[in-house]
Amino acid sequence: MLEQTGIHWVILIIVFIFTAIGLLVILRKNYVRYGIITGISIVLSIVLCMFFYKNGFYRFVLPLPVILPTVAMSFTCLALFSIYYKPKRHTFVFYFTIINLVFAIEMVLRHFFHFIVFRGPWDTWDSYSLYWVYIRFFAFLGDWFVPSKYRNPIPSDTRAYWISFIIVFIGTIMGFIFTLNQWHER
Repeated sequence: MLEQTGIHWVILIIVFIFTAIGLLVILRKNYVRYGIITGISIVLSIVLCMFFYKNGFYRFVLPLPVILPTVAMSFTCLALFSIYYKPKRHTFVFYFTIINLVFAIEMVLRHFFHFIVFRGPWDTWDSYSLYWVYIRFFAFLGDWFVPSKYRNPIPSDTRAYWISFIIVFIGTIMGFIFTLNQWHER
């Protein structure tokens, strides 16, 4: 059994609070449309998490029943965020930026706090790929369920948009090098 510490509980509580606030803010825009997507996302994220957990691909330092609500809320918040703020143009840059930022948080939780432990055949690439599939699936649902009047697209023609992409791109390369070094040290 993995050893739990107070920092793990603090991380869990912080993530729970921030994702709950994020969900409520976006749900207020249209309870029905975003509510349907929220329901689908919560069910799908619980099913996926349980499947990968039960098949031994990864473990959490805290017990699964404690972690599962926060995991479901955080993935759902990410899905709603990606729908609500999706720009009209240059969407790859948007998805790349948010997925890599969230994935960087997962890597910090994994490598520095040992909150998540990958096991067996599951590795960093599998986790990263799942983020892309998950977010793109919900982008498709969002395009179908949520009309543009219930969205707030980020302008993709601003300097800040492209600078944030470049910073995340450079950070991704540095994270990739860090991961390769970790893999090489095994």
